[in-house]
Amino acid sequence: MRKYFGVAAMVVFLLAFALAIWPGGRDMLESPLSSIPSLLIDHNDNETEIYVHGLSDFRFTNMSIHVSGDSAEYERFKEDAYFVYFNTSLQNFTFNVTVWNRHKHYYFNGSIEVAPPEAAPRIFTLFEEKKDRINIITLNSGNLPWKKLMERR
Repeated sequence: MRKYFGVAAMVVFLLAFALAIWPGGRDMLESPLSSIPSLLIDHNDNETEIYVHGLSDFRFTNMSIHVSGDSAEYERFKEDAYFVYFNTSLQNFTFNVTVWNRHKHYYFNGSIEVAPPEAAPRIFTLFEEKKDRINIITLNSGNLPWKKLMERR
């Protein structure tokens, strides 16, 4: 009986401590890292795609992408959103991505100059053995596995 009392006292203490430092209004189990946005930029078929989202399913207060180039400016703005997406056919442009989450503010700035390769570089070759035969798969910039994730259907 006494050993259970000690365990129960420790559990009550830990719960009281967690409630004391919990800043209210937020999910207690939500990781603070989940609100950090990630930026993915991809170029395919003469279009550059910019995709911004959280590390997990996290809804941001405001998100915007501002692109300028060739004497033109474009902006995409979303409120209360999980992600923001923008694509452009500009070959030389600057961009600013801004993400707000309650009292935190994140931003990315960059310049992009698109120079299409003359031939797709070979990255590496996979040799796969299956029942007395060898399959050879060569990965290059045109058939990378993560390109499938960004395809729009």
